[in-house]
Amino acid sequence: QVLDGTRAQNLAIALSRLSVSVPDMVDFLHTLDFTRSGPHTEDMELLLGKLPTPDEAKLVLVHAGAPHQLRDIEQKIIPLCRLHDGEIRLRIAHIAATHVAQHTRLLERSGTLQVASAEVLASGKLHAVLRTALKVANYINHGDSAGSSGAKAISMRSLPAFSAYTIGGASAIDYLCVTLCDADFLEDLAHDLRNVPSAARENSKVLQQELDAFEWAVSFVEAHAKPLIARAALDEEPSGMIGWLLEAMLPTAATTVEDHLGVLLEALRRELSELKRGREAAVAACGEAQRFLGDHSGSLAPEEFFGHLAGFLTALLHAGPGAHKRFR
Repeated sequence: QVLDGTRAQNLAIALSRLSVSVPDMVDFLHTLDFTRSGPHTEDMELLLGKLPTPDEAKLVLVHAGAPHQLRDIEQKIIPLCRLHDGEIRLRIAHIAATHVAQHTRLLERSGTLQVASAEVLASGKLHAVLRTALKVANYINHGDSAGSSGAKAISMRSLPAFSAYTIGGASAIDYLCVTLCDADFLEDLAHDLRNVPSAARENSKVLQQELDAFEWAVSFVEAHAKPLIARAALDEEPSGMIGWLLEAMLPTAATTVEDHLGVLLEALRRELSELKRGREAAVAACGEAQRFLGDHSGSLAPEEFFGHLAGFLTALLHAGPGAHKRFR
C-alpha cells in the first residue's frame, strides 16, 4: 500500500464517477487538444484537487514495473502518475471548457445593469411619478408642494419610507395611484422598467469577485503556457535520422500544445477585455441614472439603487387596484 487509505478511497470514488477512462483522460490532458470532444466539465471538476501529487506519483511509479504489488486503485492511477503537471493541465482544461459560458453570463449581468439604467433614464412615466412623489413628500415634511422649500429631488433611500407613509387610512402610494397611476399607466411603467427587478437582484461585490476570478484564470494560463510547451518539446525530442524526418513531416506535440494554448489565450484575453469594458460601462451607466434622478454623488451600489426603485414599483403595482376602488 503506497497511498494513505483515505486518500486511496477518495481517488477511487472520484475515478469511479468519471464518464471517460483514465487513459482517455490522460491522453486529453497530455495533448490539451480543446478542439476535439473531450471529458465532460463534470469529469474535470471531479478530479480537480484530487490528482496524485508529485510525491505520490513517485511512490507509485517505483512499483510501476511490478504493478501486482500495488492495490487496484494504485494500479489504475499509474497513467495519471506518469503525466507531468497533471493538476495544472486539468485546471487549464477546465478553464478552456468553461470560459465561454462564464464570459457570456458575466457580460449579460453587466448588460442588465446598463439596460436597467437606460430604462430609468428613458421612462417618462417614472419621471412623472417621482416628480409627484416629491411634491407629496415636501407637503408631508414642509407643508409645501410647490417646491419653494424642501427637497429638490426625491432620494432613492427615502422611497421605502415614502411607500410606507399613511395617514387617515390612506397612504402616499394610494395618492399617487389615484392621481396619476391608473391601470394602463402602471402597466406601461412596469414595461418601461422591466429590467429593473433583475438589476435589483444583482450583487455588485459578487460580480466583481467573479470578474476577478476570470482574470485569475487568464493569468493562470499565461503563467503556465510556456512551461507546458517546453515540457511537450522535451517529451517529443526526436532521436536518430527517423526521428528528425518525422519531426520535419509531422507536427510535434510541442507545436500542437503551443497552438492550442495560443488559441485559448487569445480568446481569454479578448473576453477579459470585453468583461472589463462591460463592467466599467455598467458602473458608469448606474452612476448616470442616479445623478439624473437627483443623487449627484452616485454613491448607491447598483443593487441598492435598483432595489429601491423595484420596491417602489412593486408598491405601486400592489396598491393601484385597491386604491382606485376605495377612493373613486
